[in-house]
Amino acid sequence: MQEHFKCEEAFATTRPWWTSDQWREVRDLYHAFAQENKGTYQMADDNDTFDFSEIAEPFQASEEKGRGLRAARDIREGELVLRITNNTIVITDGYTYRKFMFAVEERFPTFACDIMTWNWCQDLDDEGEKFGIVVDLNDNNLLNAGDEETGANVWCGTYGEEDSCDMKNLTFYAARDIRKGEELLGDYGEFVSSHSRDELGL
Repeated sequence: MQEHFKCEEAFATTRPWWTSDQWREVRDLYHAFAQENKGTYQMADDNDTFDFSEIAEPFQASEEKGRGLRAARDIREGELVLRITNNTIVITDGYTYRKFMFAVEERFPTFACDIMTWNWCQDLDDEGEKFGIVVDLNDNNLLNAGDEETGANVWCGTYGEEDSCDMKNLTFYAARDIRKGEELLGDYGEFVSSHSRDELGL
C-alpha cells in the first residue's frame, strides 16, 4: 500500500499538520465506514472524550523524527497526560484495514501514509491470542518514542502500579516532572504487541 499511495514521495517533504477539522472529517468517515464493515470498533463509547490540548501540543520535533508532542505547560510527575478515548479505533483483520486505508486515501491524499506510520499492533486479550491494529484518529499518535539517551518521560498504565498498561488501561502519565516545551516521549515496548501485521495478512 505504501508504494501504491506513493508514501516515499510524501515523506520526502515536510508533512502537513492535521487540523482539528480534518481529524473530525476522518472520524466521520470512520463512523460511516464502521456501519458498513465488520472487523473494527472504537475502544470507548461516543461519550468518552479527553481534551489534552492544554497539556500537550503538536510541534516539529526534528527533521529526523518529524512531528511530535511537547508539554504545553509544566506537568507534574504522576499527572495524566494522554488517554485513549472514542477517537481510538481497533481493526482486527487485514482486509478491513486495507479497505479503510483506501477510503482515507481517496478522501485525503497521502494522509493514509501518516496513519500507516502511526498505528501499531496490540494484544486484545491477556493471553496474547487476539490482537489487532490500533489507530488513533487524533494527535495522540504524534507521541514519539524515547531513545537510549533521552528515555521516556511518559509511561503507560496507572501511576505507581507496575505492569498496569494493557488494552483496558491505555492511559499515559508523566514519569517525572516535565517542563513546558519539553518533548513528550513514550516507551512503545509497554503497549506494542510482539505480533506483526504479517499475521493479519498485511
